[in-house]
Amino acid sequence: MEPERERECFTCKEGPERIDDTEPDDAIERYLDNLLEPNMTVAQVLEALPETVVVYGYAHQVFGASARKALASALLEDLLERLDEEYADPDNDGTVDTEPMRQAAHVFIDAVLAEYTVWTCDQVSEQEVEVLPWVKEHRPDWLEDEGAGVGAKEGAKEGAKAGAAE
Repeated sequence: MEPERERECFTCKEGPERIDDTEPDDAIERYLDNLLEPNMTVAQVLEALPETVVVYGYAHQVFGASARKALASALLEDLLERLDEEYADPDNDGTVDTEPMRQAAHVFIDAVLAEYTVWTCDQVSEQEVEVLPWVKEHRPDWLEDEGAGVGAKEGAKEGAKAGAAE
């Protein structure tokens, strides 16, 4: 049985180097936000947005039983080789691992992997989302007449501050 994966992370880019969003909607907003510019008109926003966007879900890779066994075996083989080079009878063929040694190597590997943070991910899901309905539900402000688009509210706030300062 393969260990459980940690939570998924999401992006709208294929093969990303970094994935920061933990919710699909955050990934969609980040992606669409990068397509828009401050103070765009509604027509410009509608022209800039694609019809659909694909959201990719990724989860950190996990160490299955076979990977854990290979790590424990390599660890034990390397350790015994190093010990034999320094301390064993040079006429001996080398120390043969025993069941207690193999068990100890597995316990050690399990302890290390319990504390180890895996960075690499596998794609585990893919979902196509219609953009206009998503925008209407999650970012209706992008479709408002007053300076629609990204930064419209921020631009309005800056304008209000400048007017108040005069």
